[in-house]
Amino acid sequence: LCTGHVGLNKHLFCIKKADSPSCQCGALEESVEHYLVVCPLYNRARHLSLNHLGRKATQVSYLLMHQEALPHLMKYVTAT
Repeated sequence: LCTGHVGLNKHLFCIKKADSPSCQCGALEESVEHYLVVCPLYNRARHLSLNHLGRKATQVSYLLMHQEALPHLMKYVTAT
């Protein structure tokens, strides 16, 4: 997730494994930021997994770099 080299369409499109960088929700790019904090397809999972972090849950750098966020982030990734 930190490097962006994950199974999201933005990266898969770059390595010719997806036809488009678009997300299923209609966004132009399914990037790490989109997946973690924006995509409406994952609103429920995001709320259930990351709600304990409060406003910090909307900061990609916090989610990826802070130890206290890691269990919640992994719960979100597993749920989605």
